[in-house]
This record gives sequence, C-alpha cells and structure tokens, in this order.
Amino acid sequence: MESVQIRRPQNRPETRRTTKAAGEEKLRVAAYCRVSTDSDEQETSFETQVEVYEKKIRANPAWEYAGVYTDEGITGTKASKRPGFQKMIKDAENGKIDRILTKSISRFARNTLDCIAYVRHLKELGTTILFEKENIDTGSTYSEMLLTVLAAFAQEESRSISANITWGVRKRFEDGQERWAKIYGYRKNFDTGETYIVVENEAEVIRLIFSLYERGLSTTEVGRELEKRKILTPAGKKVWNGALVRSILVNEKYCGDLILQKYVTTDHLTHAFVKNDGEEAPMYYIKDHHEAIVSREQFNRVQKILEYRNRKKNGYDTYPLGDKLRCPYCGKPMIQKKILVYRQSRGWVCPDHNFLIHSKHVEEAILSAFHEVDRLVLTKIREKGTPEEIKAAEAFLEMLEEDIHTVEFYWVDELIDHIDLGLHRDKETRTLTVHWRCGFDTTVPTNIDPVKDDPEKLAVTDKRSFENKRRREQKKEQDLIEREA
Repeated sequence: MESVQIRRPQNRPETRRTTKAAGEEKLRVAAYCRVSTDSDEQETSFETQVEVYEKKIRANPAWEYAGVYTDEGITGTKASKRPGFQKMIKDAENGKIDRILTKSISRFARNTLDCIAYVRHLKELGTTILFEKENIDTGSTYSEMLLTVLAAFAQEESRSISANITWGVRKRFEDGQERWAKIYGYRKNFDTGETYIVVENEAEVIRLIFSLYERGLSTTEVGRELEKRKILTPAGKKVWNGALVRSILVNEKYCGDLILQKYVTTDHLTHAFVKNDGEEAPMYYIKDHHEAIVSREQFNRVQKILEYRNRKKNGYDTYPLGDKLRCPYCGKPMIQKKILVYRQSRGWVCPDHNFLIHSKHVEEAILSAFHEVDRLVLTKIREKGTPEEIKAAEAFLEMLEEDIHTVEFYWVDELIDHIDLGLHRDKETRTLTVHWRCGFDTTVPTNIDPVKDDPEKLAVTDKRSFENKRRREQKKEQDLIEREA
C-alpha cells in the first residue's frame, strides 16, 4: 500500500484574518470535488458540484471564498495521483484555507489510511473538513472515531466496485468483446463504435519495421534507420529505441489477432498490475479479429527470429538458420556459439561431437548454393511439381529477383527444408548440401582450410581455450579474495 508523505511546515501563517471593511474574522473556506470517470453524466454532475459549492461559500457572510479544488476523471484510491487534491493540501499548509467542504468521504479518499492521515494533518494545521453526506465535522470531538469507521466502509466500497468492474470486463472478454485501447497503426470510429480501423501512413511504418527486422537488422538498428528517415515515434518523438521497436514486433494485433487480459491488476488501491501468464487470470485469444497490417506468415517468422536471436543459454544461439543445420555424425541440429579462436568469431557446433565449423564458411556455402540454382529447373517444377513444390518454386523465383547477399532467416525459412554438412575428412566430404523445399538438392564445397579450419581440431582447440579462460578467471577471482583477506 502506498505510504502517505506529508510535509509539516515549521511556521504556518495565521489561519484567520480580519477584513478591513467589517473588522471581523472570516473563515477562508474551500471545497473539494472529484469524479472518477469522464462520462457525460459524471461531467454534468462535476460541473454542478463546482457551481453549487462556489455559490454556497460566497453566499455565507462569515466565509471568504478560498477556491474550489477539483480532480476530474481520476481515481480516489491514490491521493498522490490527484493534482487538485495535492494543491489543496499545499495551500492549507501555506495558511490559505481554514475549512474544506466536500460531498462525502469517498470523494475525499477511498483509502482509509490516506483519509485519516490527511484529516489529522489538516487538523494540526487548523483546517477542518465537513463531509456533507455523512454530516461529519472534523472540528468536533468524536469525529475521528466515526470517520475511521466510515472511511473503512468507503475503502471496502472501492474494493467492491473494483471487483464488479473486473468481473464485467472479464465477462466481456469471455464473450469476445475487446476493450479498446489506442494503438499505433489503428484508430477507432467513436461515432459508429468500429475499432481497429487501419491508419495507412502509420501502417506503412509498421510494415517497414517488420521488413527491416526480418531482413537482418537488430531492433536497435531498425530504430536508427527510422530516425535516419525522420520517422517520428508513436509518441511524436524523434528517437526510437530497441525496446519500442521490439514492442511493435511482438504485438499480435498487427497480424489481425487479439489477446485479451494480458495484464491483471493485483491491488485496487495502488493499481499495481502484473503481466498475466494465464495463471493469474484467464487469457482469451481471438484470431482474425480485425484487418491485419502484416501477414500472419511474416509475423510468425519475426517471432522465430526474435526467439533465435535471444536464445543465448550458455552463449548459444541459432540465428539465422534455426534448426536447419545438421551434424554429419549424428544428424542432430547444430547450435551457434562464440568461439575464442581466430578473434572470437562465431561457429556452428554439435553438442555431442567434436565438430565445429566457422559461421562464415557455412553462410558463404549457402549463398553459393542459392546462386547456383537454375531458373529453368524452378520453372519446370512450377509447371509439374506437387502443390507444395510449386509454392516453394514460386517463392524461390521471387527471391531470385531480390539482391540477396546475406543469409537471413526470412528467405532461409521460405526456401530451405534442411542443410547437411559433410564429414570434412577429405576434399570430397568438405561439403554442404542444401535440401530445398521445392524438391531438389544443391551440394557445394565449404572451402575451408583443411589444416587451419579442420572441424574436429577446431572443436578440440576451442574447448581447450574456454577451459583455459575459465581457469584464468577462477585464479583471478581467488587472487582478489586473498588480497581482500
């Protein structure tokens, strides 16, 4: 629960003053009004309250008007989040208010601790409060006891309202009704109630982000490219960061789907919330809910790329080939890791065998295999192949129109079924074979140096280098402990 921090001035000005005209003391009286929603009905009620309080104070000859403090469309469970309330407290501390009128305890504060703390603080300052609905005047002797009880009821009322709202929201989720929240790329027609209408100029930015990331740029690099093109962020700022780009890439709304109840509120007073993993509360996935900005295929491919790039357990990752590269000894998918030999480059290694090959040799061989494919062969497959082969051949012909000079997951996933490495024991087996989805294979040499880059020797040398590094780090840590001792 939020703690209430109250400033206590050392020298507070006098809480009464004498008017020059009448020579008699007047109470400086203010009022506090709050509504918690922005609905038309509440807005009318709010404006009425403000008007009534101002007239009431000005009509009393014993009072001097000290203002009406307001908070509109703001929750009452956290006083620190109400600027009008905080300004009123500050003015009371500065000796500008002697008495406060408010409609009810629940309008003043629904948090019992907040309510009592602020009432006591104001009372110490010489400022009293009149809660009209409950007819409680904090200037009277027994007001605090009654106030404590009624404030607790107000807090429980807040909890009950919160529970009812939560139930209503979840019931709508169960029925497949979304709760609209503004999102970049879409808008809502508030006249018709239609949601997720594509905003085309923003949608173009979304498509660009997916395309740049899919073609090899990191989230940070995508952000820099957007800045270079002078594209503003959804908030209208010039600087894009990697986290913002990633939040767009993982948002299922851009492929036309909707996940309801991603987050749940854990405390109705502090409004603290946590990401829902499905255990806190049910989650609801609605497929094809609205018009997509990017295709489902591209969205799913980007999710795989994110996973492969972030899968770095024990220093391993599998981007850009995923699980497609197979060990020549056991046939298991290989993994990519940082290798210490040769200036800490990267290499593909089998978890179960001493076999390690530089990533650059693998990628160069794959590109060579790609550019060796004959268009005529693809054309024939497109004419006579199976439906799956025809689809893959058409995709291949489209890719050949692009200037492909790097290995990226988007086209590897589209065109390649899997990749086999030769045993690399002699010239004939120092090969890489690409098994294309359109039904044929291409075998190319890896062109490695049989002495310098022999996969078995490279794996043994790399293991030895890591072991030596680990020993040096342990010794360094031990020496540090001994020096400190």
